[in-house]
Amino acid sequence: MTTTMNRVTVLDRAELTQQLSTVGREAGIDESTAATLRSQFSEYYRDIESLRAMAAAITEPDNLVQQKEARVIRCKLKSVRCDVEHTRKRMKAESLSRGKAIDGFANILKYLCEPAEKQLLDIELYAQRQEEKRIADIVADRTERIQEEGGDPGAFNLGAMNEDTFNAVLHGIIQQRVNAEAEAAQAEQERIAKEKAEEAERERIRKENDRLKAEATEREAEAAKERKAAAEAKRVQDAKIAKERKAAETRLKVERDARAKAQAEAQTVKDAEANRVAAEQAAIKAAQKAEAKAAQAPDKEKLITFRTMLSELRLSMTTEAGNNAKARIYESWKKLIKCIDEEISHL
Repeated sequence: MTTTMNRVTVLDRAELTQQLSTVGREAGIDESTAATLRSQFSEYYRDIESLRAMAAAITEPDNLVQQKEARVIRCKLKSVRCDVEHTRKRMKAESLSRGKAIDGFANILKYLCEPAEKQLLDIELYAQRQEEKRIADIVADRTERIQEEGGDPGAFNLGAMNEDTFNAVLHGIIQQRVNAEAEAAQAEQERIAKEKAEEAERERIRKENDRLKAEATEREAEAAKERKAAAEAKRVQDAKIAKERKAAETRLKVERDARAKAQAEAQTVKDAEANRVAAEQAAIKAAQKAEAKAAQAPDKEKLITFRTMLSELRLSMTTEAGNNAKARIYESWKKLIKCIDEEISHL
């Protein structure tokens, strides 16, 4: 099976010429110069055109003959491309050398002109520069004199006015300074007089404030004395009331505590009696149960069972009186258990 690839296009001579002309116009060179440059590359045009036409026939990558031909044509194209690059570098180097030579020639000729131009300009402008120096000296002198009098030299065109005009301006500035100094002196006198009057007024106000403060202090001391007496009287009255209230509360508390104690004692007796009865009933029921169970057993075993039952009985009380009753019952149980143990030992 033969594999084919896209063909290399054959160059169109007219289209190539148009492209090269466009390059020349965009570079900004005239047509004659562009034609000269194109002629220097014309041999490469023909070689490239011929080789691309040969490359257009190479389209089968799996064809051994075309593989070899492809290498030969590619190497020739590469050689042409390298020759084009060498030519470009050589021509550009020549152009750069030509530009450097042009700059050198122009610099030499300009150097020959510039010193003479400068000397002639100095002669041409000598009178003008002397006049400018004279005016600058006048301006500097007038500026210093105006500043000494406290004026603003920037407010005047000192170089354009004649001497009489400047003297009039300077006199006006001096007069303004004298008037300003007189006004300042008058203002200072008025300020001092005003400060003295204000100081006298402040002293009068201070004395008046001291008098009013002393009167207020005296009134406040009297009021404080009255408040203290009233507070003492109120304190005595409050202490008396508090003492009476505390005595009444104490009496009420004693009465409440006595009633509560009597109720508690009555309840304790009641609870003890109830617990005693309950204990006796429990003991009777336990004894009856033990007796019924032991009726069919030997006498010694019956006594042992009865003793065990009594020793395992427990009472739970919630009051002090109940706990006291429980303690008495336990003492009775201990005696009973001891008696049973003696009887068991005899059987």
